Parts: sequence; C-alpha cells; structure tokens
Amino acid sequence: MAPLAGSDSGRTILIEVNLTGSVSISDSVEMAEKWASFMGGRVETHGDRITIRLPPEILRDLGEQALIGVLGDLTRVGMVNDFEVPPDVESRLGGPGVGLIDLSRELGLRGPGVASHIRLPPGAAPADVGRRFYELALRGLDVGVDPPWLVKPDEVSARSSHIADMRDRVREETGRRVDYVVNVSGWKAVENANRAMDSGARLLGFSLRYGGWMGLLEFRRNLGAVPIFVYGRETEGLSPPARCRLARLLGGSMVGVPAVGNGTDVWEFRRAVNALTSEDRIGKSMPVIQGAIHPGTVESNLENSIEEVLIMPDSPWLHPNGEESGISAIRQAIDAFLRGETVLEAAKVSEDLRIALERWGYRP
Repeated sequence: MAPLAGSDSGRTILIEVNLTGSVSISDSVEMAEKWASFMGGRVETHGDRITIRLPPEILRDLGEQALIGVLGDLTRVGMVNDFEVPPDVESRLGGPGVGLIDLSRELGLRGPGVASHIRLPPGAAPADVGRRFYELALRGLDVGVDPPWLVKPDEVSARSSHIADMRDRVREETGRRVDYVVNVSGWKAVENANRAMDSGARLLGFSLRYGGWMGLLEFRRNLGAVPIFVYGRETEGLSPPARCRLARLLGGSMVGVPAVGNGTDVWEFRRAVNALTSEDRIGKSMPVIQGAIHPGTVESNLENSIEEVLIMPDSPWLHPNGEESGISAIRQAIDAFLRGETVLEAAKVSEDLRIALERWGYRP
C-alpha cells in the first residue's frame, strides 16, 4: 500500500484519525493517548488529525484479526482516515482469494464493465431473477448482483442454477461473458456459499451488515480462492479509503467505492481506488463504483480510476424508458469514453443516452 505520511517502512502499525467526534479535540487526543499508551504505542498530533503508531507485536500476540478491534476502538475518537500495517501482517491476512487480473479475465472485461442490482419484488421466484438478469445482459449488463437484503438460504441453490443457465445462454447467443453475484450472507454463510457454487455460482456476495468484518475474514479463510463482493458501502467510523483497504486485506475481490459526486471528492475517490489496487504483497481488488452515478458523470469517475473497474449505478432503475434503457445508456457512456468521445457526442446517435442526459445532466 502507499506509505502514509511519517511511515517508517513497515516497522509499525500506522493509523490516521480525523478528530470529528462528539467530544472536544483536546478530550479526543487525551483518549487516544491513553489508549495508545495502554497498547504500547504513541500519538502524534497534527491539529485536528492524529497519527497513532503501534508495535506490530500486538497483531502477532493477539492475532491479525485484532486489527479489526483496533480500528473499531479508534472510531470512538474520530474518523479513521487511513492505516498501514507491516508487510508480514498483510501476507498473513491474505487479501482476496481471486485478485484483480484473474477476476477481469474470468469476467471477460476489456475495460470498464457495467454492474447492477437485479431488483424484483421480494416474492419473485428464482427463475424470475435469472430471466431478469438475462434481459439486462442483452442490453449491456456485465455483472448482475443480488440486492444485499436478498438473504434466502432456501433459494440459494435454485437461484444459482437459474442464473447459471441464463449466463450460459447469453454466452451462446452473443459471445459475451457475463456473470452474477449471489448473496450468501447471513446464518451459515459458508454452507450457503458451497450450495451456491455447487449449483453453478462463480461470484459470491458477503454483506458486512449481516456478517461483520470478522465474519468476512472467516468467510474468506473457509472458502479459499473464490471471488467475493463485499457489500456495505457505508461503515461508521471508517473513511472510504480505510474501508476499502480493510475489505481488501480481509478477502474482498470486489469492493464498492462511493462515486465522485456522491459525497466523495476526487482526492478521496482516488485514495479509495489506490487502497484497492496499489502494488502490495497481496492481490489487488476490483473497484466497484457505486451510488449516485449516471451517464453524465461516467467520464469524471473513469478519468480518476483504473481501467479494470465496474460501474454500478443507481440510475438505470430510474431511467424514463425503463431499466433496460438505463443499462444501455450507462454502457454507451462507457463505450464513448473508451473511444475518446464525450457522452454529449454519443448522445446524438443514442436515444437512451440522450434521454438520460436530459434527466440527470452532464457533469464532466
């Protein structure tokens, strides 16, 4: 990972915290100093920001999973802005079971791809999910994703089977590779994952809301080399870069990044992408750009990202001509960017894209 300011080449654990809590800065600093002293470390103060240095032995003595508790403790004094751990700790945590390069190859991506939640009423049958995935894939969807609230262990096998059939059908009819993230979160997540994979699933979703950070680490260690999409863009007390770095260390092959203009500025967005894709001793994770992104903001997000990303917007569901047109508009905006055109130029020959820009505007 990119060194933090004041890094000493991996000899300590470094954690940056912005003091934005409900108590005064002086009280926050005092709390942090007492906590760090108890842990055998020290605090450096920089106005409303502190840097905490901890001996790496605490993770060797307590286990690497103690990093989760350390970061959680510090959210009581402010927002954890970023952190750095020694290389040997990175290696022992393991990172993603399937890294960015291999995942891009499996998905058949040649540049940014389009992902979307498959939204159907709660009572929809597994066959309905597969059918909807197929319909959207024909309009340019690369990766379908179960909503994080879709936790139905009794339907995991049937849903995975129908999705696998539709995935193969798209390949036969169009020559394109598409895939689907099956949500296996909740009680008996590992058992659900094995049932899903036995029925044809190749990508798995894990919700931090249901399983937590410790659950993600155990999930990854039990499953091995399986691509995992980490659900949960919002994690209280961790900035997007810190959350992305932790998700990568604990096994996320795909991790959500809040889009530029979605409460995230360009600098923080770039830091979050870098946390997932920097050169380290563990595999890289694929950024999944999520949230309030639409065809008019595709350019600003792709300009500040890397090539191997997924764009997962909320906008297709709200397209005036329906979700299929929304997926098509995002796909065409990405293709225009790759050709070196603006979306305004591409909209002259695309009704789906033109209508999307009329609704949401253009923000390069």
